[in-house]
Amino acid sequence: MPPRGQGRGGGRGGGRGGRGGGAGGGVVPQPAHQAAPAHITTVGVRRPGFGTSGRQITININSFKATIPEGSIYHYDVAIGGEKTFPVAMNMRLIQSLQDLNHNIFADTRVAYDGRKNIYSSVKLDLGPTDKHEFEVILPRQNPTPNPVHAPRPYKIRVALVNRINTEILHRFIEGKQSQDETVSTALMALNVVIKMDPAQKYPTKGRSFFTPSSNETRDIGSGLLLSRGYFQSIRPTLSRLAINIDISTGVLYKPGHLIDLCLEFLGLNKNPNLLSAQMPDRERLRLGRFIAGIRVQIQEAGGGVRAMTVKKLTKEGAAQLMFTMRSGGQPISVAQYYQNAKGRPLRFPGVFCVEVGQGAWIPLELCAVSPGQLVRKELPDDKKTAMVEFSTMRPKDRLESIRKGLQVLAYGQSEYVRKFGITVDNNLLSTQARVLAPPKLKYGPGKAPIVV
Repeated sequence: MPPRGQGRGGGRGGGRGGRGGGAGGGVVPQPAHQAAPAHITTVGVRRPGFGTSGRQITININSFKATIPEGSIYHYDVAIGGEKTFPVAMNMRLIQSLQDLNHNIFADTRVAYDGRKNIYSSVKLDLGPTDKHEFEVILPRQNPTPNPVHAPRPYKIRVALVNRINTEILHRFIEGKQSQDETVSTALMALNVVIKMDPAQKYPTKGRSFFTPSSNETRDIGSGLLLSRGYFQSIRPTLSRLAINIDISTGVLYKPGHLIDLCLEFLGLNKNPNLLSAQMPDRERLRLGRFIAGIRVQIQEAGGGVRAMTVKKLTKEGAAQLMFTMRSGGQPISVAQYYQNAKGRPLRFPGVFCVEVGQGAWIPLELCAVSPGQLVRKELPDDKKTAMVEFSTMRPKDRLESIRKGLQVLAYGQSEYVRKFGITVDNNLLSTQARVLAPPKLKYGPGKAPIVV
């Protein structure tokens, strides 16, 4: 098994970075509908009329008509693993395994899951007389290795019915017979989780945006970063119908490949991996540690297998200087010597840093590869923001064509989740009436004639 530190070892590898952000710079999502507090009685009021000034024209909007049948959506609360919080990606895998292992309960549906606490089903699940049940799920290994050291861990998942959502409430809201309240907001939230399920399983996702791997929709901006074109989607009520709004968004991804190459490119160094060693100034090492913290990597294990892990921090010393003692006892051994004994050949760069992963295991940089499709969650460096704006800016014609392409990528009609909930989406852009207002007249001081601008 990989060597582990006896204490906290090397430097902390920096903080978590800013929240800002990379992904989603190409579109500013509109705020969610705010429901009135439960103790306030609201009254639905239809719009009294429309504008009459200016010249009337017909325009296309980046939305598509959506319809849902009248019926029920069953809302369940889910708790995974007690008080400990797991990453969304792991939660999604656990709920997928839960369904695969319990066909008797989930045979007639594929539940929509928000990755945290909420599950939505188009049919009522048979969870017994109390409408709640606790399951035990063993998560299959993503990259199984021969003779694994640890047995797969079981996870406890508790599922309980909390609400039945009547979709008629949305039809009433659209018709102006129902005010915006918690029931309307909950129904819209459920539908947005449903349409997100397929993209979330196929593509890198942030919020309601997802990013496709198409090569002509990406740009290398240096420092180990890629810009990626993506799509934002949201179900929203309009004056006469439900509509799915689709827009363009922009995400920032880590460049996939060898982790050593990513580190060198980030620091602007030449292709000499030996520079990533103890001779590096602490300031640069800490900056690099902050950059790679949280990246998922594929690791070549000493036994020959490949395992996916997340980088926690960068070590201060290289593999040849990091010492540890095997669990079976014996003399201290360096990380470099451990891998030479296990693999039968020495490391190419024994003086280069290691990364700490999992429960404190030290892995040489040269044995790590950056997994593709990883969004950067940290704030974009200032010197890259201009490139972000340029990439995000599109001519209206090109933007509209990209939105049409996004509808094809989403392929709502082929989504098992969308079909199970009875949602249908029209392939034609919605159109509406707009007005071109007369230009305003401006007056620049007394005695001057107004100027039309």
